[in-house]
Amino acid sequence: MATEMIHAGVPIPIVAARLAHARVATLSGGNPFRIARDALTNRAYITINNGSAVDVFNTTTNTFIATIPVGTNPRGVAVNAAASRAYVANQNSNTVSVIDTTTNTVIATIPVGNNPFGVDVA
Repeated sequence: MATEMIHAGVPIPIVAARLAHARVATLSGGNPFRIARDALTNRAYITINNGSAVDVFNTTTNTFIATIPVGTNPRGVAVNAAASRAYVANQNSNTVSVIDTTTNTVIATIPVGNNPFGVDVA
């Protein structure tokens, strides 16, 4: 049985994909767009296309944790587990939201160029 699937060219854990699709009708609106997993906390951070939020799920217990308000039309998401941070590219706001993954709150909003689509951490 496969443990990953490809979504928009990115491999994602099957459990995270199932969680995202299970919550989309009742949560932030829009559709799940990108998923990043924090391997230290077993949390999946899911950007909601055409929404202004990131949904957080526990991938061990398959439970919903939080909806985090971010900029308009969040697209890319990346997690730096060691720093307890997630970064979200907000396409229509021209910003990147910095999320503290221990509190699931936005701690900074960084202005960037037009239409940011992706984000990555090293």
